[in-house]
Amino acid sequence: MNKCIKNYSRVIALVIFFVSHQAPGQGLNTSFESGIEQQVTLTDTAAIRQKINWAIEQFNTNLPLVERTLKQTLHSSLHLNYYTGIVASYANLAFVENQKGNYSKAINYYNSAQPYLTKGLNNRTSLAMFYSANAVPYSYLSKFDSVYYFAIKAINLIDTIHPANSYEANDMMSVYNTLGVLWGIVDNHEQSLSLLVKAKNIGDTFPKKSRLLQITYDLTLINIGKRYLDKGAIDTAISYFHDRLKQGTNNTLSALYLAQAYLEKADTPAAIPLLEEVILFADSMQLFTHAVDAQLSLANIYLKQSEFRKALPLLSAADQQINKNPETSLETRYESNKLLAQYYGAQGQYKKAFEYWQSNIEIAEKIKLHDKKLTVYKMEAARIAAAINADNEAKNLELKLAKNKLQNKNSSIIALSILALIIISWVLYSIRNIRKSTKATLKQKEQEVEITRLQSINKGEEQERSRLAKEIHDGILIQLANIKTNIKYLPKALETANMQDYLSSVHFKNVEQLIDQTAKEMRHAAHNLMPEFLLESGLEAALFYFCNSTLKQVGIQPEFQWLGSPLPIPKDAELSIFRIIQELIQNIVKHAQATNVLVQISNLDEEGITLTVEDNGKGFDLLHKGNGIGISNIKNRVHLLHGKFDLRSDLGKGCSVFIEIDTLSLLENKT
Repeated sequence: MNKCIKNYSRVIALVIFFVSHQAPGQGLNTSFESGIEQQVTLTDTAAIRQKINWAIEQFNTNLPLVERTLKQTLHSSLHLNYYTGIVASYANLAFVENQKGNYSKAINYYNSAQPYLTKGLNNRTSLAMFYSANAVPYSYLSKFDSVYYFAIKAINLIDTIHPANSYEANDMMSVYNTLGVLWGIVDNHEQSLSLLVKAKNIGDTFPKKSRLLQITYDLTLINIGKRYLDKGAIDTAISYFHDRLKQGTNNTLSALYLAQAYLEKADTPAAIPLLEEVILFADSMQLFTHAVDAQLSLANIYLKQSEFRKALPLLSAADQQINKNPETSLETRYESNKLLAQYYGAQGQYKKAFEYWQSNIEIAEKIKLHDKKLTVYKMEAARIAAAINADNEAKNLELKLAKNKLQNKNSSIIALSILALIIISWVLYSIRNIRKSTKATLKQKEQEVEITRLQSINKGEEQERSRLAKEIHDGILIQLANIKTNIKYLPKALETANMQDYLSSVHFKNVEQLIDQTAKEMRHAAHNLMPEFLLESGLEAALFYFCNSTLKQVGIQPEFQWLGSPLPIPKDAELSIFRIIQELIQNIVKHAQATNVLVQISNLDEEGITLTVEDNGKGFDLLHKGNGIGISNIKNRVHLLHGKFDLRSDLGKGCSVFIEIDTLSLLENKT
């Protein structure tokens, strides 16, 4: 078998977060695609999701453009602290580097994503997919300890999960697909095929597949075909590869494996056009590993046919690409040197041929060391496979014992049933009596909860009144007293002055400045009480003015974002939202010690409004300071708006508040 076509396959990584936010297969229009070249920083998480989705769908058509797009989404996600976008961009950039053969760079991307995993991934299947994808570049570099570590973490996360939707199905298929390929590396084809079939069975439960799920499903079938090829079932493998080529997905990989199958059957005429097609497409896509594999396979054919003029350009191109990439596998380097030595030997250039053979002696020593590592890993993998099988057998035995125990109990069920009827009759009688008292107790509890909520709101409002009273007393009244004093006690030099001299005097300018300052403070207090700006100009303008004026006054840099159209909600709901943001901003000013604050109002979904307030301040421990009076007051306001409140903070890492409000409920209450 031609060893230069390696036993690895492609891995789709971390797609689930974004497909769930838009229709499957939705792409970009021309203006959107042209914006990629401009490297504009995105200020909208929805736009980031859409671009990542679009980039994922282009993996098989334009890899350079995909890479530029993902770097843009990474830059924008980091700018917005959008953790899901950060993780997905890093992981898919790692996938790109895997395709290009830059495995260390792929590992660096995965490592860069690690600090954001907890906040960026919201379910076990996505996390499992990240870990399984992380194992892939380590396998190329023969770092089997790391492969084992990430593979076990992935399988432990999803082993007992049944996919609830197509997004989880895609995650789980990707994990089993990747792990199946990794088992194939250690020649455990049975375990490999078992995992790949498990991935296929998950896909079969979804007859109508999204575009992404179809790509993962097709990839799984290609890898199943590769396992049959490795086992020597050539005709079965060919049927798998032919079917995938008809589907039009992963054509490069399908054509490469199909060519290998034809070479196994000594059908060279069928293999040559497939290899030529792979070379053309892989070069345009910068899929250098696929291109080199196809070039060496085709050169080997031409050498055997003594068509040396056709072989040399292929060998030169492959050798040039191998020398550019220091992480090219030892087997590929060995194959390239061997074919070059054969070529120069056939041309009578024995010195050059000897140099390539000499280089292969050193590579062969390294391959021996690699094989020793692989042997150890095979033994460990076999042990793990045995443990998995033993665990499955133990579970089957437990099921059998439970079944026998159930059968033994059947004989006692009839007698117990009679007794149960008597007990049930007595219980029903008791329930009737208890239900009356329970209803009264529940009603009393509900009243107590509502009283507590109203007390909390009243307490918050009382605190707000006290704060405003203090602001008026300590600011406005003192300023008015200063104005009065300045007017009452006119300097003697000005007592006989005319109006023109007085208006140009320092004394008048001081009084004028005091009046301006007092008017400014009165305007600020009025806006805090009931901003006329809100009634006249709407919620967006009022919040923009409040956030900018309040934060800039204390040296904090605000960033205000309004996404979507004006909110179609009652005025009292607008006032409640204003008060919620106002309370959060005032808490930041008092306690956070922040330098930057993000306030985002999103109305992109017709059914809900999302409020986000984030700061880069000192943060706090939620276990000890998670439910103060201010937070309780905000929670109660959110509850009255039929909303959900989520607070996240760590010491030294700032604070984030996410609020979702059900617009439909607000409109129903209005009617």
